[in-house]
Amino acid sequence: KRHEDVGSTLAEEIDRYISLKTAVLKPSTIRSYILSAGKIKAEEIASMPVKTITSTDVQAYVSKKCLTATPKTAKNHVGIIVPAIQLTRPDFSPKVTYKQPDKEDLYCPNNEEIQKLIDSCETNE
Repeated sequence: KRHEDVGSTLAEEIDRYISLKTAVLKPSTIRSYILSAGKIKAEEIASMPVKTITSTDVQAYVSKKCLTATPKTAKNHVGIIVPAIQLTRPDFSPKVTYKQPDKEDLYCPNNEEIQKLIDSCETNE
């Protein structure tokens, strides 16, 4: 039976989504969903009616989340938020942009430095 209560909140739909997936996903996946759901529920978007949530609302959530968490965490949260919304709004497909991870400043030693390292290893044997 399809859930037609479009007046439900995102928090309610997240709970419903998790309960629907409990039998088919690994327990570790369900645990991570539950942990993420707890963090999502602490945010304003969780109390919004699913029928009123827009792509802009999801983007605003992601932008705020990226201030305190990694882009991967934000993607994981959206990976729960969107399917939960799609339970009652199957065509909902927000376009979301995530913060790009900072490029690491990698250091590559030159040949002289590599030789010094090799020489120091040989003298310590």
